[in-house]
Amino acid sequence: MKEELKRTVKPIKLLIAVVSRGQGPKVSKEARRLGAHGGMVMLGRGTAPTEMLEILGIGGSEKDIFICAVYAGEAHEILTALSDKMGFSKPGGGVAFTVPVQSIAGMTLFNMIMGERLTERGEKG
Repeated sequence: MKEELKRTVKPIKLLIAVVSRGQGPKVSKEARRLGAHGGMVMLGRGTAPTEMLEILGIGGSEKDIFICAVYAGEAHEILTALSDKMGFSKPGGGVAFTVPVQSIAGMTLFNMIMGERLTERGEKG
């Protein structure tokens, strides 16, 4: 195996937050301040019955979905701090959770997820 392909990678998780439309950029900014890597906000529309949305505390169907990567060892701390800051425990405050990443095909994808930019030669730039 080529030496440049050998790399020890710390385990990561995806942090996903579903919030009211327009709140995604706030979540993104706070998550990055707390140590999250990369990230994107997507527009979402729910199809769940109103009762289910009320149980989850996210009401309405127009949502922002924020996804970013966090190191597994920091995930709980970042998720807890983000929840406190964004008010996820309040009705209608949104919901956030993490999902472990078991494998990634290609270091380019890994670097993109972790918010690193690479040159065409694969060097950090």
